[in-house]
Amino acid sequence: MLNVLNALRGRLSYINLAGSKVLLLFFLAMAPLCTWGQDVPDEEGFAAEVTKMMDLTNNAEAKQVAVNFSQAWNSGRFTPSQKSTIEDLAQKMRAKNYKAYPTFSDFFQVLLKATDKQLSASQIDNLLRVASEIELNEHRNSLMHYFTFLKDFFEHNALFYSSYNSLIFSKGSFDFDYIAPYGADPDEVVEELDESQPADDWFSDWDDDSTDGWGSTDWESTDWESSSWDTTPETDVEPEPFAPLIDLPEVTGPIITFENIDLLFASRFDSSRLTGTGGSLMFLNKTFVGSGGKFSWANAGLHADSVYCTFTDYKILVNKPELSAENASLTYIGKVDTPVEGVFDYKSVRSTPNNIRYPRFKSYDNNIRVSNLGSDNLFYKGGFSLMGNKIFSSSVVDGNAIIEVKDSGTPQFRAVSNRFNLMDTVVTADRAAIFIYHRNDSIFHPSVNFQFDIPSSVLTLLKEDGGYKDTPYYSSYFNVEMSADMIKWDLTADSLDISILNAKSQVPAIFTSQEYFKEQAFDQLVGLYNFNPLLMAVGYARRTRSSEFYADDMAAALNQNPATIRGAMAFLMQRGFIDFDSNSGYVKIKRKGFHFVMSHQKLKDFDNLLIPSISPGEPNATFKIKDQALTIRGVSRFYISELLDVYIIPNDKEITLLGNRNFVFDGQVNAGNFEYIGKEFQFDYDSFLIKLPQIDSLKFNIETVEKDGKGQNRKIKLSNQLRETAGVLYINKPNKKLDTLLCSSPANLHLYH
Repeated sequence: MLNVLNALRGRLSYINLAGSKVLLLFFLAMAPLCTWGQDVPDEEGFAAEVTKMMDLTNNAEAKQVAVNFSQAWNSGRFTPSQKSTIEDLAQKMRAKNYKAYPTFSDFFQVLLKATDKQLSASQIDNLLRVASEIELNEHRNSLMHYFTFLKDFFEHNALFYSSYNSLIFSKGSFDFDYIAPYGADPDEVVEELDESQPADDWFSDWDDDSTDGWGSTDWESTDWESSSWDTTPETDVEPEPFAPLIDLPEVTGPIITFENIDLLFASRFDSSRLTGTGGSLMFLNKTFVGSGGKFSWANAGLHADSVYCTFTDYKILVNKPELSAENASLTYIGKVDTPVEGVFDYKSVRSTPNNIRYPRFKSYDNNIRVSNLGSDNLFYKGGFSLMGNKIFSSSVVDGNAIIEVKDSGTPQFRAVSNRFNLMDTVVTADRAAIFIYHRNDSIFHPSVNFQFDIPSSVLTLLKEDGGYKDTPYYSSYFNVEMSADMIKWDLTADSLDISILNAKSQVPAIFTSQEYFKEQAFDQLVGLYNFNPLLMAVGYARRTRSSEFYADDMAAALNQNPATIRGAMAFLMQRGFIDFDSNSGYVKIKRKGFHFVMSHQKLKDFDNLLIPSISPGEPNATFKIKDQALTIRGVSRFYISELLDVYIIPNDKEITLLGNRNFVFDGQVNAGNFEYIGKEFQFDYDSFLIKLPQIDSLKFNIETVEKDGKGQNRKIKLSNQLRETAGVLYINKPNKKLDTLLCSSPANLHLYH
């Protein structure tokens, strides 16, 4: 060795001072390696040369590694076979010019940690065998990464370790192996796998808050209103298999295998544990391919033995505190009778006790029966999912969940949503279709904010904040649309209230006949467009002879921008003219849509029946279910027909709406130049007349040439009046309610005493 060093020094004597320092240090560090592999005594051989090499690095850590390694080398902690492998690998590393520090230093430090961990002889053999395979088959950086990784692996029991997050293992066993990849290129750098998570697709409806409403709104074409809904689950039905979203990589290259270990996901936000699992770690691309294991909801405040998921196969990108798995099986004791199959997702994120988002689970199917919902009258059919400690009705399969409440077998209401929150004492949904049943009729809305308090049996429906916030309720019994902020119903009582919540003294609740039409309302549909979207849609439906079509097809046929047309269809959907699926672009023209266009084109009859209600102190309306009567309050005046100048001023600002837009009231009827004041007046919609059984007074008005503030002829009342009589006011022919050509006078009174 001395001769080698002297020769090297002699050959470098001509180099300038600055350059000679660099080269001399390099050759002095590498020179001890020239004797590795020679047959020399241990105490004077490899360990001694390692010490000399580390001394030349002038690095305190490397020097201490050499001291510790020399002690281990000379104290029999490595078998002769292992020593031979170590020396052989060191020679090959020297030939590839690996640096003494940190690569050689890391190599020796890993060997020390392996013996400190009391690895078995076979484990150390396999560790060295894998290192040799990496040196032979992988890119040179891979061997450096192997040593760096093993330092953290041994020091922290970590598959990945950083100050931000770590993946720690405990229990079980591990070993080292190398699986030669087919057609491997030793000069190719191993790339990390794609870090996109399938959970981004599974839970996109949870993560995306931009959706204004439902994709499809064709609620009324379903059979959900059938009262014979069967809550018994189907049996002996083989579910359709789901296409996997997780692409499990082939396990190749240098790996560490694990059996029956626990994995701790630790970050600055929280920690969660996957127990009893196993698998293979491909540390070069930071991927763990696992199988089996149990993940509990303990960090969400639920009992670990009552709520947990078990897995089949899965993968983890170990540098991320995340886990997604398909074919997971959820056990929730007390809520579902048998484990539920579905998808699982966990991320370590910041949370609060009131907002725990992970772990989360979503069932594949939407026919799960949920137990212990707090009432024997409440029936549920749908998906089963968890977000933290909250239970939802979502499922992977496209479909909605159904909540139904019955009284002695008779349905009281049904709610349909793709995401109910099933809490212990209350069921909620940000968006739900609602059917309120009474006898053979219902009150319907396609999307409301839904809340049902189970102990008190109180149903509360509020306007949602999306695209349906201006959509009215529809009553099949009254044949009216009802625009209001809230419906509240105590199911133990006989009545429900309809109310405005904000600016109650200024904003009216509105009750509108389904045959209502006004040219001004039709013109307002143009909005920001340079066309009337309803006229376009109905025209296209007539052209294609189908009330169902796709928005993009209509856009192409009419040479319009597809995005503009889709926006216009969403606008019509919000106002109840069409059904529209925003995802597919499917359009279905509803009766209201055809009615508006045909009324505009004078092809059908219509009316002006619109009842506004401003009631600051009480609910705007109360529906007495047993009597089938809707009391509307805060009604100052409303028209039966604007064209015929027939309007009503009720006493106490109150009327009672009966079936099919019939109503009764006390007060005043104005028909042209006549005023009828009395009690128990009855409006018959189909006959389009008002029965006046008790006329207290009948007043006459005549027009003068003098103009009022609106530019119309001012009217004065005659002193002559009829009193205490009765009769029938025929407003117009029933099938021509607003045809002013049919009558020489706006309305005709027939007095019968």
